[in-house]
Amino acid sequence: SLPFYVRGKQNKNVEFKRLKETLESKTISAHSLTLEYTANPIWYAIMAIPYLKEFPYECNEQLFNRYYAGMLSRYIVSSVQNFKQVFDNWLKDTINKSLLSPLAKNEDLKNNTLVETPWIQESLNEQEQRMNIAKYFIEKNIQKELNKAAEKLLKNQYPNGAWGWFPGMPGNRYITQYIIASNGRLEKAYNIDTRLTQAMDKAIQYIDKEVEKDYRRMGSHPKKDELEKYVPSPLYIQYLYARSFYLNKNKQFIQSEAFRFYYNQAVKTWIDQNEYLQGMIALVVFRNNDKVLAQEIIRSLNERCVINEEQGMYWKSISRRGVYWNEASIEAHSLLINAFYEITNNIETVNELKLWLLLQKQTQKWGTTVATADAIYALLFNGKTDLTTTFDANIIWGEKPLNVSKENIEQATGYVKTKLIPKDIKPSHSDIQIQNKGESISWGAIHWQYFENLDKISSYSSNYMSIKREYYLEKLTSSGKILEPINQNSLLKTGDIVVVKLIFECDRNIEFVHIKDMRPSSFEPIQVLSGYHYRDGLGFYSEVKDASYNIFIDRMNRGKYVIEYPLRISQKGKFSTGIATIQCMYAPEFNAHEKGMIITVK
Repeated sequence: SLPFYVRGKQNKNVEFKRLKETLESKTISAHSLTLEYTANPIWYAIMAIPYLKEFPYECNEQLFNRYYAGMLSRYIVSSVQNFKQVFDNWLKDTINKSLLSPLAKNEDLKNNTLVETPWIQESLNEQEQRMNIAKYFIEKNIQKELNKAAEKLLKNQYPNGAWGWFPGMPGNRYITQYIIASNGRLEKAYNIDTRLTQAMDKAIQYIDKEVEKDYRRMGSHPKKDELEKYVPSPLYIQYLYARSFYLNKNKQFIQSEAFRFYYNQAVKTWIDQNEYLQGMIALVVFRNNDKVLAQEIIRSLNERCVINEEQGMYWKSISRRGVYWNEASIEAHSLLINAFYEITNNIETVNELKLWLLLQKQTQKWGTTVATADAIYALLFNGKTDLTTTFDANIIWGEKPLNVSKENIEQATGYVKTKLIPKDIKPSHSDIQIQNKGESISWGAIHWQYFENLDKISSYSSNYMSIKREYYLEKLTSSGKILEPINQNSLLKTGDIVVVKLIFECDRNIEFVHIKDMRPSSFEPIQVLSGYHYRDGLGFYSEVKDASYNIFIDRMNRGKYVIEYPLRISQKGKFSTGIATIQCMYAPEFNAHEKGMIITVK
């Protein structure tokens, strides 16, 4: 498979060399060639909104995100043309493919049927969530959920203005500041109702008092020079960020000694913070009219980013999620989109940043309610976002315009899929020309399925994903065990122990990864029990089948990994090793395979 991306207003030529190369084989038997294209993938962000409502736990952070989801939904329903018509149609069609989980889509393009994986229940749960999307966007339902979430939030706020994590737990400054900042973003994006206005007033007074207390305790420190070197912790940076939305509230405290101390120390030491907190500081100083420093921080961030044709613009240091809130990759990237847009208003850069964020939804879920809320806001309210419900693209495939009828186009997302049978497949189908007339990115993939002798299948990898397999003969020497590489000329004998080493990598964070390593019929597994393992930062479930070793990985961060397992040779003769494959079940176009070879056993 070959995935491709087309930016807004871009013409792109895609060449699938693999098709031309394999068609030249005399032993090949074609099965199918499939082209799929999604004109409006921004709709996958819209379809994630109900997840904010359905999360089962009622912590205050989650309650606010339900309120947040209601406000976003009300805005979308009222502002997007044809929105109501699209969802009315979805309600009439209970088997609409738009509502299928990405795990359940494209079963014919996956190396392994979903029912054979550990993720069948996850697919059903996600599909059930999506089946409720259309009902969720009915206006009276939105208002009902909005009122319910707001009432619970107000009820859970303590008299001093704080919110705890859960009702009854002590007031929590992180949770309170998160709610203040998130509400501030909503108010900044568009006019909202004022039911939480008084609650925000009380919450701001609470966090101001806590900062004042901390400063008084710190001010009694005997070494003044240490105070000048003080680097504010993430909690204080978050405080300044939350406060930057409400500089007109409790104004006298903005001029206080306590506030100025934390503000000035954040200004002095911004370079010592990570990119997420630097983005917060940039917005804080910009809103406090220190536009020169804000631009300086943005320039610094710009110099450290990675710009990639296929992935857009991102930072390597935040592409992996850490264990603390200030090390969250999706949340960090979303905030940096806000910072670049508000401070520079550079639409081109913002769109490149949004590309990376949207691509994370292609190969995985955004993961948490906080990440989902932040990502949706960043995609919808920064730069130019085209929430069209039409298919706005021209595609030339096999030297002919792609025949796309309204009946074949998935509503809203603009997803289309065309499949060719063997007799219609020609070398010219390796060339695709796409004209994206819309403002937002679109993406697609071409999938080539064929039958070939195992020993004649060549390796396939892409810029996105690769897998390599190595065999080693285990030998006992006077100095201990050694591993000797095996190739087609190696002579093996029954009873030998062979160690298989699978080396695989991916250029982005990815979820629901399946690795299938075929096994020569003369090799028998030594470890026969299936189970969960954790090695070198990677958790996976392994399963031994009659002819293969299967690995299922819930989540794999970008990088390179190695998994080893032993086999014992049981029969003499010549055998094909078969191939090793890796594929993302969420997006089957992300795949690779390693070629096989013939081995001889004496």
